[in-house]
Amino acid sequence: MLRGRVSQYLNSWEARAALVLAALALAGFWAGGALERRAAARSSLPAAAPSDSLARRMLEREYLRRSGPVAVNHATAGELTGLEGIGPELAGRIVAERSSGGPFRDGADLASRVRGIGPATVARLAGRLLFSDTLEAGEP
Repeated sequence: MLRGRVSQYLNSWEARAALVLAALALAGFWAGGALERRAAARSSLPAAAPSDSLARRMLEREYLRRSGPVAVNHATAGELTGLEGIGPELAGRIVAERSSGGPFRDGADLASRVRGIGPATVARLAGRLLFSDTLEAGEP
């Protein structure tokens, strides 16, 4: 495989092993440089917002709006669009039906009264929908 001076000191298996080790060393140096570049990029990001900052409170409110339960009988169309699969048009139909037909009793009532919402949608959103007539303290 290798001729010349290397073959004086190494047999063919030792030469192959040396090439593999050299390739691994180069890969390690490249990966180490990539990690250092990633760490440098992270350090240039701004620090996390303090717990009492307005930005943090706004982010937490938006997170809860998108992931917390929604009181269907009290939510605005904008709040309903935070639910997965509920767009502005469907949210408008929910609000219109609630205004004309009164509060929804449960998911089945919602599915039967609003075109575009079926049992599968209600089942998918079951953990995010609240159907109480009055808002309790702490509910959205």
